[in-house]
Amino acid sequence: MSGKTDNNWIQRLAGEESTPALIDFLVNKLNGSSLNSLLLEVFYQRLKQETPADLLRRYKNNRLAQPSGADILRLKRLEMNFLEMAALNGMKPVELSTAAAAGTCSLMAPVHQHKILTALRQTEVLADATNSMALHDASIAQRKEMRHYATAARLLRTPLSPVKGHSPHFLAGCLLSAGPDQGDFIFEKQTLLLHLQLLADFLKQTGNPVTRFRLIIRNNIDHAERLTKACADFMATSQSTPVDLISSNSPHDYYKGCQFKVCIAVDENEIEIADGGFTDWSALLLQDKKQRTLISGLGLEYLCHLTAQDAQRKSHI
Repeated sequence: MSGKTDNNWIQRLAGEESTPALIDFLVNKLNGSSLNSLLLEVFYQRLKQETPADLLRRYKNNRLAQPSGADILRLKRLEMNFLEMAALNGMKPVELSTAAAAGTCSLMAPVHQHKILTALRQTEVLADATNSMALHDASIAQRKEMRHYATAARLLRTPLSPVKGHSPHFLAGCLLSAGPDQGDFIFEKQTLLLHLQLLADFLKQTGNPVTRFRLIIRNNIDHAERLTKACADFMATSQSTPVDLISSNSPHDYYKGCQFKVCIAVDENEIEIADGGFTDWSALLLQDKKQRTLISGLGLEYLCHLTAQDAQRKSHI
């Protein structure tokens, strides 16, 4: 969904063709507590008029509420193995709430709030675990120390997926490292190696060894090229997986300076199974320009589907 909103329905509700008075009243005239109380009462009154049969009908038609089609036992094993490996590598496992503070995605990153399932009581349904980990870290941060977190969380996003069979919610393994700038890109090089090596070790354990890492120069900060090349050189001398360095001029403001992708091979096709990069979230939250952040996301549910398909093929050989 784009950032533009069709206001015709607002104008009809307001009863004025020129000014969306109702939306102005709700946004600017009511404080947060009063708005929340009003909306709670509205939903309470509406739901009082419905029956269990209405509930079943709505459930059948609500794609956001349908269960995942993943093999849950296989998926839970992947989840536990990911978290255990992260913990062995110095990451602190965190069990996030299914609710995030309202604006957790849109106020830190260029993500439109319409893509998030906004809820009441100043919350939204968890849509990106790395944003929530950054917010959690900032609330307790010891600024002079390095901090590392890991989680596995079910994320929900409202846009329709272009991929057939994909559900609006999915399980992802996520990592976050934050800490002060140490000069000479030391934080960036060390944390990137930590994340990529952990992901590579985990994927190898699942029988899906990494074929290559892609480092993408995101030219949205002054030193993007120097940063990404320094990371690529450090990766090349610290591990054996091929590292591709790619320059991109496409508009991209989510990652700052450097983005990475992790590739595996499935049926002779190279698939990007993990993604990440550097952000300015800790700097924004703590109002400290010296704070650095690296995030990673691995499609655990996608990997579960791929490994299930591979096991099924092998059983027919």
